[in-house]
Amino acid sequence: MIQTAAAFGLLLFFFAAYHTISRFLYKDKKKQNFFYLVVLAFYVVMTFADVHLSVAVFQSIWNPMTLTVSCLFPITLCQGVAFG
Repeated sequence: MIQTAAAFGLLLFFFAAYHTISRFLYKDKKKQNFFYLVVLAFYVVMTFADVHLSVAVFQSIWNPMTLTVSCLFPITLCQGVAFG
């Protein structure tokens, strides 16, 4: 039960990261919402995939590679471009 609740907290972290990325990429709210929809659809499709990918958040949210590739690298890139 605790692991399931903690996974939802980590999932919120992923979507907060993509919220930041969408605000960085698009100023229009409709485009931001479409970006969220594409990200969600991508994650749902990866749930049913037979292979394990490092971007499959719903398959392996506890994998450190998933956290790094799906969340930390994109946020770092957006922040680096914004500051640089």
